[in-house]
Parts: sequence; C-alpha cells; structure tokens
Amino acid sequence: MPSIHPIEHRSVHAPSHPVLGMLMHPRATMSGLLQYQPGDHVSLIGACAGIISVMAVAMSVGRGAAPLELLVLLGAFFGIFFVHVTSWLVQTVSDRFFGGAASGSEVRTALSWSLIPMSAVNLVVWAFALTPFFSLPLAVLAMVGGLVWTAIVMDHALGDAEAYGDGPAMLVLVFVMVCLIGTIVLAYLPLWYVTPMVETYLWYGSF
Repeated sequence: MPSIHPIEHRSVHAPSHPVLGMLMHPRATMSGLLQYQPGDHVSLIGACAGIISVMAVAMSVGRGAAPLELLVLLGAFFGIFFVHVTSWLVQTVSDRFFGGAASGSEVRTALSWSLIPMSAVNLVVWAFALTPFFSLPLAVLAMVGGLVWTAIVMDHALGDAEAYGDGPAMLVLVFVMVCLIGTIVLAYLPLWYVTPMVETYLWYGSF
C-alpha cells in the first residue's frame, strides 16, 4: 500500500503567526508552512539565527569586545550557509538513498524554520550574559537544551516534508545534526583567530 504524505491527510491552515507558532505548536505550524509558504524568508531566518547564535556564544565566553560588525557578518554568513548548503546536502542524500519526496524549497523551509526554537533560547542567553547574574554553566546548559529542542522540531519537519518512516527520519536527523554542529563550530572558531588580528589592526590604525 503506498504511503500517504503526512501533510496530505491532515487539515492544515496557513499559519498567521509562524514565528510564535514554531515555539508553541511547531509541527502544526511547520505543516502549514510546507503546504502554503514553502521557501518564505529562509535566508532571513538563517541569517538571524546565525547572528543570534554567534552573539550568544561571544557574550557567554567573554569575547564581547569583538567588533560587532565582525560578529554580525560571521553569524549571517554561516546562518545562510547552513540553510542553503545543508539543505542541498540533505536533499541529495534523501533523494539518492531514501526516495525523498520534498522539493528544495520544502527542505530549506524545514531546516530554516526549525532553527527558531534554538534562536529563542540563544536570544535569552544573550540577554542573560548582559546581567550580573550570568553563569556560564547555565548558559551552556540552556544552549544545549535549545539545540536538542531544534533537533526534535527538525526531525518532525523533515519527516513531514520527505514522507519518511521512523528509521530514515532518524538517519537524516543524525546527518543534519552533524552538519549543524559542524557549521556552528566553523562559525565560532574563526572568532578566536580573526578577532585578535582585527583588534590589533584597529589599535595600531588609531595612531
């Protein structure tokens, strides 16, 4: 018996407040996005998620002195990189090995909008880092929790978009997590090398 695409047999509506919906009712909201608004704002969401993540980590590890422009550029670049490059990789693997049913815009929608829960947590961590009550262990715990939350949402989103069974969905989730963690590491490592050079240049350039 042929499998039925999850979106096709559920009554879904176009989400009126998709950002809030991804925090409160992520699966229903994602279903509406995939059916009515695939591809909407994926680059913008990726850029914002990257900027928020970079700023949260930069403030948490005490590198708030890094130039704001550098943090914004790095965050936006790697956020957009994650959305588009990782989506292409996921779609390629899905089509070749699992018979994925999603289009490129649907995969980009699933990955980008699934970053909103993690971004919300990182935004709180960013604000928390500006207070005298900041605690690095709590910040790390919160960011790990946000990552797990996003992973669960992303699993359901990809499952709905690709019409996977449980097994393939989990394999794709692992693949996406590797890409996500790798992208985050690549985004943060340059801060430790680029920032001192930029600060030295600005210091000597001021004379």
